[in-house]
Amino acid sequence: MGLTMLLGWACMALGMLVSTLTRRTATAIGLALLLWLTLTFVSDLGIIGTAIALRLRAQTLLWLTLANPLQAFKIAVVQIMEGNLEALGSAGLYARDLFEDNVLHVCTGALTGWLAAAFLLALGYFTRKGAIE
Repeated sequence: MGLTMLLGWACMALGMLVSTLTRRTATAIGLALLLWLTLTFVSDLGIIGTAIALRLRAQTLLWLTLANPLQAFKIAVVQIMEGNLEALGSAGLYARDLFEDNVLHVCTGALTGWLAAAFLLALGYFTRKGAIE
């Protein structure tokens, strides 16, 4: 439940960032939906397609996966439910070998990083924009 809340907060912070960067409500909603679809579908299929087309190493594939909050959440959930990352293929095996028992902590850290970065960027832009106008 904690991971789900952390993912929700990270996505909410990304939504706040999008809404502070746009002037109109409709634009913010459209961009937020586009961002969500990109993180959900394009990233999953894009990473798989890129890995196949460019023959990416497991190390590169893992870091591309951790760069997406939804993928970091997925790795953490697989680790909790399965107890083993073999279901994720070579990137999962590489993550297990690289991080050993700290995979959950790394994924939680990635989610927390997304939350903090998006929220602080939104806060900074909002306060600067509010001071100007």
